[in-house]
Amino acid sequence: PSPPPSPPTRSGRFEPRRPGPPLLARAGGGGGSPSMESFQGLRPQVRGWHLGNDNELLEKLREFSQRIMTQTRALNDDLEDLTFAAGAADLKLRNCFNQFLMLSQAQFIENRVYDDEEEDETSAAASSKGDAKAATGPMAKDMVTRFKEALSTGMRALPMHDDAKVVQDDH
Repeated sequence: PSPPPSPPTRSGRFEPRRPGPPLLARAGGGGGSPSMESFQGLRPQVRGWHLGNDNELLEKLREFSQRIMTQTRALNDDLEDLTFAAGAADLKLRNCFNQFLMLSQAQFIENRVYDDEEEDETSAAASSKGDAKAATGPMAKDMVTRFKEALSTGMRALPMHDDAKVVQDDH
């Protein structure tokens, strides 16, 4: 079976994890690690130490240092991947939250438009009922009387206007 995928890389693709043992095993945790065993091999030679042993110790220390640096780089890479994955998860969460907010606002607007349409229909129905009542009420009779008076006053004024026009044309 293939190893589980790692978090997305900076390019956004999922890539398989680096092959190798878990981080604790890579770091040399636990007893009996190869680095400690190599140093244990030098212990019996302490009484008869010579220049060759110094070179062997120097080489083992260099190997140990190189292993620590390699494991530190691997740990740093894992931390960067984890940081990037956490940032990507945060971004996805924020996008999801923004989409929910947009959906909520769209539904609010739709509900508001629907409520306004209902109010318009209700007010139109009420005004049509009110117009019917107004046409038969006492105010309507008063308005009809006023219109009749205005029409008759205008009809009486019309001949006077024609006479004034004839007088102006003569001058």
